[in-house]
Amino acid sequence: MNITKAEIEQYLATDKSALAQYGATFGEHGEITNYDALMDQEIAKYNAAIEKAGTNEKAQEDAEKAYDLFIKALENYEGTYSAYLDKLATIQDLQNEKIDKEL
Repeated sequence: MNITKAEIEQYLATDKSALAQYGATFGEHGEITNYDALMDQEIAKYNAAIEKAGTNEKAQEDAEKAYDLFIKALENYEGTYSAYLDKLATIQDLQNEKIDKEL
């Protein structure tokens, strides 16, 4: 499947928005600038929820589901961001090839 840069950018915007809901911030080029703090925050939330749940299995499951949703949002963004960087590199390579042929 050959996906366009515009399509990847749409997916990236969606994934970025989902991750931003957890407090993620992004640099000029799309990198997550507060990755460590974000992970610390979500792990602390998870641990606090598990501690509060005690032996309540339903509350433990809810805490796990909440953490899993965060991890899924993070993985989605990282995958899309990687695809975006790959697409940019491919475009640059094609432009370089075109320039080389013109010389």
